[in-house]
Amino acid sequence: MKDLFLNPYVRFYLPVLLAVVAIRIPKANTVFKTLNTFLHESGHALIALLCSGQVFKIKLNADTSGEATTASKYWLPRVLVSLAGYSLAAISAYFVFYLANEKQYSLLFIIYIVLACVNLAFWVRNMYGVLWLIGFILICGVLLYFRNVVFMQFFAIFTGTILLVENFLSCLILLKLSFDKPKQSGDALNLQKHTYLPSAIWALVFTVFSGYFFFLTVKNFFLF
Repeated sequence: MKDLFLNPYVRFYLPVLLAVVAIRIPKANTVFKTLNTFLHESGHALIALLCSGQVFKIKLNADTSGEATTASKYWLPRVLVSLAGYSLAAISAYFVFYLANEKQYSLLFIIYIVLACVNLAFWVRNMYGVLWLIGFILICGVLLYFRNVVFMQFFAIFTGTILLVENFLSCLILLKLSFDKPKQSGDALNLQKHTYLPSAIWALVFTVFSGYFFFLTVKNFFLF
């Protein structure tokens, strides 16, 4: 059994497989999918701050939905903030696999902890969101403390896979909503209001962008 876990393909594809299974488990999958929501809403918040805007609050909900309440004075920052959620989550998935490939697990978990602590300290106030962030910080903290390379690699690939798959699936769902129920198409609807381009076009842009980073991630970092 020990020799089995020394196999690089097993150590890579086992967390990939478990992550795919985890996001398919009814009810329990919300805990895992919230990782994508966390990065998505944090993307909105970070771009708002970079564009000299304000971030009032973030909600991470138990149904995997989320909400970032921000304010920006000008048109371009509002567009960039609306673009940021799906886009930065897709880039984040690639970045996680890049750090895992470089064996920079400690750096990854420090980034996770810092971002989670900022959310906890300044933005997230709903009960589920607070509890999820505390749990996530504790897991990353324990991994950093014990520095077991096998577990660190496992968690890095596990979280990267969740982000990779869940963000792309979320874009596909958004694309479907933009045709069936355009008033419920979230960021795509916001961009329609700012640019007057149909929400379906923006949903397609998100889907293509996410799909491109999905392709790049698999091409560059998956073992074949």
